[in-house]
Amino acid sequence: MSQLEVEMTAPDASKRVVFSGTETECIVNQLQPGQLYLFHVRGVNKAGPGPWSEGVEVLSGAAPPDPPGAPQICCRTPHTAALTWTAPAHNGAPISSYRVEMCGAGKDEFSAVYQDPAACCDVRGLQPNTSYTFRVLAINAAGSSEFSEEVSVRTPPSAPAMVTSLRCSASCHSLALSWLAPSANGSEITHFNIDCGDKVLTAPTTEHEVHGLKPQTSYRFVHYL
Repeated sequence: MSQLEVEMTAPDASKRVVFSGTETECIVNQLQPGQLYLFHVRGVNKAGPGPWSEGVEVLSGAAPPDPPGAPQICCRTPHTAALTWTAPAHNGAPISSYRVEMCGAGKDEFSAVYQDPAACCDVRGLQPNTSYTFRVLAINAAGSSEFSEEVSVRTPPSAPAMVTSLRCSASCHSLALSWLAPSANGSEITHFNIDCGDKVLTAPTTEHEVHGLKPQTSYRFVHYL
């Protein structure tokens, strides 16, 4: 009984017989997605093989993209991180978008913070001196890639938060001021400044007395760091 042989030419020009049998159809596995393959068929009997048929070109179907490269992260400010990553192989269908997910310190779940075709983004609204972990995946018509390697970054410290709860206790010639220490935002508070209008006083703690004031006189104090 005569047989059939199917020869396949791969995109790298290598050739191999992918089928030998009596059936008139076959399935070829382990192809690369989105690649062009060339097939020839010939008959074989006891006298030997016949000539190869004319070639048929077949474009393999698309697959989801490969995972993107691990994101490169630069903190532009204590509140903004800039991310870039390397575009992966699209595997036969153009990448339509990327999705960036973020997990904050002390949290167990990632949440999406970006989805767009550009392979870069700015993530805003971050907290100073806080660790964040990022990952990214690529999407095409065939589906989503696996996530990239996770990358963590710690935002830099920033200026302290606004001072609140300023309290004042007055006597004839002095004022006793006190306030609540604000969030230091990652860098130790070295001192507090008290604007008395005509001069600025420095206080190392959250209490300060202002002396040498005139009786029955109004004063306005502004407190900052």
